[in-house]
Amino acid sequence: MAKKKGQGTAPRGPGKPFVKGQAPKGGRPKGVPNKATREAKDFCLALVDNPAYRRRFAAAFVNRTIEPALEILVWHYAKGKPATTITATINFDHAGHLAALTPDKGP
Repeated sequence: MAKKKGQGTAPRGPGKPFVKGQAPKGGRPKGVPNKATREAKDFCLALVDNPAYRRRFAAAFVNRTIEPALEILVWHYAKGKPATTITATINFDHAGHLAALTPDKGP
């Protein structure tokens, strides 16, 4: 006979209650990468700083045998993604558009 959901298990308690206004304790501080991310970055950094890798990459780049997305990913992990700045200038005539939307008032 199949067990129904919740049968045969002990009831779960409330766990640690959250107290409103109290800062959480423990865990990894904000901005600190986890162990796997740190290891991946260290591996990629060692890879791109290796002179033999750079020679092979240069040859593969010239021969067009390297997958560009993979190469970009390795460099981003190793050295970080370059900062991108976007500047936009918008010339908009607010008064003219508002006047066009506002009905003319008659005499």
